[in-house]
Amino acid sequence: MLVELRRKLGEVVCTGKAFAGLESTNLTGAVFSPDGHWVAYAAREAGGRNAVYVEPFPQTGAKYQISNSSEDGHHPLWSANGKQLIYVPGPGTRLVRVPATTSPTFSFGAPSVIEEPFFNTAGSVERGFDLMPDGDRIVSLKGFSAAGGDASAEEIRVVLNWFQELKGK
Repeated sequence: MLVELRRKLGEVVCTGKAFAGLESTNLTGAVFSPDGHWVAYAAREAGGRNAVYVEPFPQTGAKYQISNSSEDGHHPLWSANGKQLIYVPGPGTRLVRVPATTSPTFSFGAPSVIEEPFFNTAGSVERGFDLMPDGDRIVSLKGFSAAGGDASAEEIRVVLNWFQELKGK
């Protein structure tokens, strides 16, 4: 069950009430728009596929289906400026970018496919990618084979002070 969240002085507070009375066997990936007035989420449809929706927050009864019915849409993500909504349309290494407007009302345009090599995960698992603040680059976890041959191992490497090291060379 997706839980209603409220923003209060920079912290998120759970009210414990169900958001929109949603019923789904696979409800995942709810994200607020940058202005805090819209929630994008994926929900399992009766036919067994996920669909990506956007609803206003607080709720008004409006509901917009963003992914098309033939896709298995999941892992929605807003761009930092709220002008794009990105989601995974199913298995593979594709993403879909949908232009969006959140003010004064919500509207969205025609989707376009982004062919990106990224580590895709099932709709029931946490999103393994994110969008950089510039809205043009995607950062993703990447599966690899560890020295011991464990293909399921994951690693994130963070390099600090790399610019100072570069200057020194």
